[in-house]
Amino acid sequence: MLNQKIFSASLMVAGLCIGGAMVGMPAALAPLGLLGSLVLLLCCFGLMLLTALLTYELACYGKEGTHFLHMAKSSLGPVGEWVISACYVILLYALLSAYLSGAFDMSASILHLLDFHVSALWVAGFILLLLALLVGSGVSRVASFNRWLMLGMLISFVGIITFFSGDLHDNLLVHPVNAVSAIPSALMVALTSFGFHILIPTIKQYLDNVHRRAFSAFFIGALIAVSAYVVWILFVYYLTDASSLIAIREGELGPSEILAALSRHTSHVSLVVFGQGFLLLALLTSFVGVLISLLDFFIDAFPIKKSQNNRLLLLMLCLAVPLIFIMTIPYGFIIALQYAGLMVLILHGIFPCIAVLIQRRRHEIARLPVIIPGYLIVLLLGLFLFIFCWILF
Repeated sequence: MLNQKIFSASLMVAGLCIGGAMVGMPAALAPLGLLGSLVLLLCCFGLMLLTALLTYELACYGKEGTHFLHMAKSSLGPVGEWVISACYVILLYALLSAYLSGAFDMSASILHLLDFHVSALWVAGFILLLLALLVGSGVSRVASFNRWLMLGMLISFVGIITFFSGDLHDNLLVHPVNAVSAIPSALMVALTSFGFHILIPTIKQYLDNVHRRAFSAFFIGALIAVSAYVVWILFVYYLTDASSLIAIREGELGPSEILAALSRHTSHVSLVVFGQGFLLLALLTSFVGVLISLLDFFIDAFPIKKSQNNRLLLLMLCLAVPLIFIMTIPYGFIIALQYAGLMVLILHGIFPCIAVLIQRRRHEIARLPVIIPGYLIVLLLGLFLFIFCWILF
C-alpha cells in the first residue's frame, strides 16, 4: 500500500509539472509528429528524473531545509550563486510572460465564443488585478485558492477524457514536418514541463529524509505528469488540424486557437467547454504559483523592510516584465516557454551535475547516503543540448 506521505509528495511533483506548459506542448511538439512527440516526452521524462535524483543527492550535502540557491552557493561559491539566481529570475519571468500571454489570448477567445462585446484587455487586466491582490494577501489564501483551481482543472480534464472517444478525426499528426529545425523549441517546452526540482529540498524534509520514499515520490509524480501529457497530446492531435498547431508554434496565433479548432472539429459542446476550462485553469494555477515564487525571491533578495507597501512594490516589479512582453509580442506564448526551457536546462540539468561533481570531490563518497551514477554523461548531454538549442533558436 502506498504511503500517504509519498502519495502527497507525488501529487506535489505532478501538480508543479502539470500546468501552463501543458497548454503549449502540443503546438511545440507538433512538427515532430505523434511518434516523435511521444519519444521526446519519454526522453525528457527520463533525463529530468535522473537530474532530480542528482539534485536530491546535492541536497543531502547541505543542512536541513537547504534552499535551491543555497545549494548553488555551497557548491559554486558567491559567483555561482549570482549566476544561478539570475537564471532563476529569468526562468520565472519567462514563465510569467508565457502564462500571462496565454491567459490574455484565452480570455479573448472565451469572450468571442460567448459573444460578449467586452474588450479582452479589460477582462485580462481585471483577472490580473485579482490575482495580484490575492498573491499580495499572503501564502495561506493563495494555497486555498490554488486548491480550488486545481480541483477545477481536474474536473475539466476528466470531462475532456469522458467526451474524447466519440469524436475522433483524421487530423492525427503521423508524419513529422521540418522535424530537425523544430527539435530545439519542442525540447525546451518539454523540459519545462518536468521542472519540479525546486521542490526537492522541501520534499526531502517532508518525507523525513527517507531516500527511498523521495525517489518513489519523484518517479510517481513525474509518471503522473507524463501520463497526463500523453493523453493531452493524443486528444489535441486527434481533434486539431496540423496547420493550427504550427501557427501557434510560429507565434502567428495564440493557444486559444486550440479551442477554435476544437469547436470546428467536434459536435460536443461539452468538450469545448471542458477544454476552455482546462486551458484557462492550467494557465492560472501556474501563473499564481510562479508569481508567488518570484515575489518571495525578491523579498528575500532585496534588503528592504518587509512591509505591505514594499510587498506591493515588489509585486509590481514582478508584473512589469510580463506586461511589457505581452504588449510587445501578443502571441509570444511559445517563445517565452522556449527561453524558460533554456533556463530549466541550466538550473535543473547542467547545474546539478557540476555541483555534484564538486561536492563529491570534497566529501567521502562512502559516507554519502545516495550515489547516482552517470552524472558526467548527463552533464555532457546537457551542455550539448544547451549549445545545440541556443544555436538553432
